Amino acid sequence: MIMNIKKIALSFTIALLTFSVTTTFAQEDPGKASRKANSLYVGFNTSKSVEKLEEAKGKIDFAVSKIDEISGKKQATAWLNKGNIYIALAKNDATKTKYETALEEAFEANKKAMNHELAKKFVKTSAAKNLQSVAFEFWNRGAANYELKDYAAAYEDYNKVLVVRDLVLPIDKSADPLGGVELDKEGKQIDKYASHVEATAFLATLAGKNDEAAKMFEMMLTNGKKTSAVYNGLYKSYIESNEEKALKYLKEGRAAFPEDQELLYSEINYFLKAGKTAELEENLKMAIEKDPENKSLYSVLGNTYDNLIKDAKTDEEREALKTKAETYYQGALKIDPEYTDVVYSLGALYYNEAVRYAKLRSELKLNQKKEYEAYTKEYKGYVSKAHPYFVKSEKINPADRSTIIALKELYAQADRLDITKEYKGRLAKLDAKETIDAPFAGHPTTEELFKK
Repeated sequence: MIMNIKKIALSFTIALLTFSVTTTFAQEDPGKASRKANSLYVGFNTSKSVEKLEEAKGKIDFAVSKIDEISGKKQATAWLNKGNIYIALAKNDATKTKYETALEEAFEANKKAMNHELAKKFVKTSAAKNLQSVAFEFWNRGAANYELKDYAAAYEDYNKVLVVRDLVLPIDKSADPLGGVELDKEGKQIDKYASHVEATAFLATLAGKNDEAAKMFEMMLTNGKKTSAVYNGLYKSYIESNEEKALKYLKEGRAAFPEDQELLYSEINYFLKAGKTAELEENLKMAIEKDPENKSLYSVLGNTYDNLIKDAKTDEEREALKTKAETYYQGALKIDPEYTDVVYSLGALYYNEAVRYAKLRSELKLNQKKEYEAYTKEYKGYVSKAHPYFVKSEKINPADRSTIIALKELYAQADRLDITKEYKGRLAKLDAKETIDAPFAGHPTTEELFKK
């Protein structure tokens, strides 16, 4: 018997077409899926059943994936249904971690519902109210991200609140998430919108988004908010891209708020980076008067005088600068005796003087014995002054490379090669990424430093 291959092939094709048609008719209608999703959402609100909420998510995800198959007016309703469901997913403790992008999807869905060209007024106002809820969630998440020091994420969340405000105001002013006033820590009423713009601008600065920050600070200034914080924010926003503009705002801010410490510190940091010593000295003294317990100010002023020593033209000028450096370093140590940077800096101040006298001594002629003895005395005196500070610095931080190098060189200058060898070994350990947990235990006393 000869088989009719064409007939078999035709039958197989018909069977496939039948199966395909059957499958298509069996698929759920997207409009019905949207309505079912809403029913499940209503049931969730009554029962608080997470299973119902997740089932609603499945239905609405299918519905919006086929949004073009839903009739015009009902498309807006489908987006609103998704907005409702995804807000619930973003707020529910059992689902908000599982669906990390739920809040963003709630934002997009409600925006599409509100802006749909065929949306009824009820859908538009409902979506606007939903966006208000979304904004509150962005606000709370932004505050949490700030606490985690994730400033970029905090800025994005806070900025989304401003975006929502701009979206809902033309539709429903009562949906403004920043409407009305709130109380500050002192119980004083403040404008919520202005306060939020300022907070968002500061977050932008912290996140390194200086262009965005500058726009918001400029807007605040234009709207009459001429506070010290706004001037300081403008300075920080422009200092990397437009120094002239940054300094203009800093100057205006300092003139308007001469007592403001943040503006003063911004000016100090600018002078410090620019190497403008005279201006820096004046500002640091002013800052110390306002904040006498700030050890960092004493340290920076001590360093300022310390750095000027190398440019001194006369011995008298050099001695005066060294005395000033000592005075402010000691002022810092009165506030914090364990202030590592200053403990090391004082040791370095004295050791550098010792090296200077060692150099002067090496330049003497053989017959200058009297001068040689005088320089040797000064040299040993400054090495002895440096010694206890370097030892203390090592005690505070045994693994500090600068201190280890300083002690190695100091003991070499004192001709204590046995101890120098110890510090060469410690440097080798650091180079090999080994840990150093304890300071050297065999230090001689300062009185015994030059005795073998």
